[in-house]
Amino acid sequence: MRFIKSAGTTVMFKILTMACGLGVSVVVSRALGPEGRGVYGIIMTVIILASSFGVFGFNTANTYLVARKKSRAHAAGIQSL
Repeated sequence: MRFIKSAGTTVMFKILTMACGLGVSVVVSRALGPEGRGVYGIIMTVIILASSFGVFGFNTANTYLVARKKSRAHAAGIQSL
């Protein structure tokens, strides 16, 4: 039951984050006008691509290593920062 509650909370916050992002996108697009929307789209695309490629899988690797040996948690946390 605890897993279901945790998973539900995670999904709820993910949906909330997506809704807030959509709201911010609409407000910014209306403020910038038609020409500014294209510029905003390009900037957001570059940011998303940079953040996707910039982590090099560290989050997955850290989770895997900490799950194998709990004593690595501190080092993985420092690496994540």
